[in-house]
Amino acid sequence: MTEPPGVVITARDIYDKLVALGGKVDGMLTTFEQIRAQLADHEQRLRASERWRYALPLSVVLGLLSAVASVAAGVAGS
Repeated sequence: MTEPPGVVITARDIYDKLVALGGKVDGMLTTFEQIRAQLADHEQRLRASERWRYALPLSVVLGLLSAVASVAAGVAGS
């Protein structure tokens, strides 16, 4: 295998590049962990919102039934 003329790559050059690459990977891992924490928070908020949304119609129906029962009891008592 022949090298291009005038190009010399030393072990120190390779080491420096690997150290720089390691720093970039560490930064990416930190960013990934932050994104994962945000995603978990968003997921938790979404699930709470969905529970509220699905519980609301049941609450409305029960409220209406209670109002009808109260009116019916008032009419029957008169």
